[in-house]
Amino acid sequence: MKKENRSHILLRYAVIIGLIFLFAGAVVYNSLDNTVLSAPKWNEKAMQELSRVVSLPPDRGNILANNGSILATNLCFYNIRIDYRSERFLEGRYLVAVDSLADSLAKHFPIRDKAGWKKRLMKPLETEKRKRPRAYKLLGNISDTQYQLLRTFPFFNIPNRNKTGLTREPVMRRVNPYGAMARRSIGGVGIDSITGETHGISGLERALDSLLYGTPGVAKKVPLTKDIVNWTDIPPVNGYNIKTTIDINMQDIVENSLNDVLTACDADWGVAVLMEVSTGNIKAISNLEKNRAGTEYIEGMNRAVLGYEPGSVVKTLSMMIALEDGIVTDVEQVIPTGRAFPYAGGRPITDSHACDAMPVREVIERSSNIGMAKIITSRYGDNPGAFYSRLKQLGFLDPMNTGIAGERPPRIDSVANNRGGRIALSRMSYGYATEIPPLYTLAIYNAIANDGVFVRPRLVKEI
Repeated sequence: MKKENRSHILLRYAVIIGLIFLFAGAVVYNSLDNTVLSAPKWNEKAMQELSRVVSLPPDRGNILANNGSILATNLCFYNIRIDYRSERFLEGRYLVAVDSLADSLAKHFPIRDKAGWKKRLMKPLETEKRKRPRAYKLLGNISDTQYQLLRTFPFFNIPNRNKTGLTREPVMRRVNPYGAMARRSIGGVGIDSITGETHGISGLERALDSLLYGTPGVAKKVPLTKDIVNWTDIPPVNGYNIKTTIDINMQDIVENSLNDVLTACDADWGVAVLMEVSTGNIKAISNLEKNRAGTEYIEGMNRAVLGYEPGSVVKTLSMMIALEDGIVTDVEQVIPTGRAFPYAGGRPITDSHACDAMPVREVIERSSNIGMAKIITSRYGDNPGAFYSRLKQLGFLDPMNTGIAGERPPRIDSVANNRGGRIALSRMSYGYATEIPPLYTLAIYNAIANDGVFVRPRLVKEI
């Protein structure tokens, strides 16, 4: 019996020693393979990794109101994930706490009820352990306060995160603390599908993107004892903060007033701009349009900088040109108007409130199409192109450069010196056959209010 036991023991020792030698041999072989036989391949991979340059994104600048209140800024949010293959994941305690955990999630994150949360929490456990997800998304875009609350929930309150598998992934988001207030003028951002960078896609965010975005930094890969990490060569330069001319209180008043007017008129859309006369500072700008899904009005397309046929408001500009060019020298002069004015063989120009004659000073007061067309064509009828040149000379066709993305200059065609050009001229004089953004109309009337001094509307006060 003793000999048999001794033989069994020696056999076991031999097997163990043999396994140790096999393991040691495998270690020696792999070491030799990695350092000698396959060294060129691994060195090439190492050089590829070490030569890789990483772009470090800068922090995007804030957009501020005129008093320094934040209109757009970056905030850090988190995506919450669970590693179900964490080495020390306490599956037993997880199963015991899953009902209480689902109840807490349903109470504080009611995107699902308790049953829905329990189903989501249990789903990864339905597969075998080696196939379970390592980054199972539980919640997205939650604040740090919400994350700290989450850490008080059953099971997640275990201090060691390796035992819960709980991880958080930081995500930077552009937020507007005042919600939809002046949203179209402030604008929005988006992620470039090619570069992965965040840039402005509308409003000030787009127009001043090069200033707000900043300058990316550069990092290279360096080998440390346990890992290859990013080493900053050139640090990123954060974007500038942009202080606008927007007054928060005035903005609120303008938006509410515009909403009331649109509701009363049952209009499809409307735009209102409130500008300081002496400086051109835009204190408030609102663009509202009817919500297709309801009856209320919501912040819509920024039509303040888009061209529309303005109609009679342009008669003021035509009259100013007539006065400056000496076409009108006596505002008491009476001009015949009649019921219709056939000009250059085109369709007769009419007035809805026509009269036989009126003094020049009443052309604007009565908003007379006939009167305005007769005044302008008396000088420029033989040379319609000169009227276009006159508008260009005034700077009326120049970009405003307000800082609002999508801004367009007026569309006033360069009329030819022919019959068609004369007909077009007669229509342009009272606001037809043109496209003028409301912001340009505002600038014209503001010059009158400012004792003849023209100032450009502006939305950016300071960088």
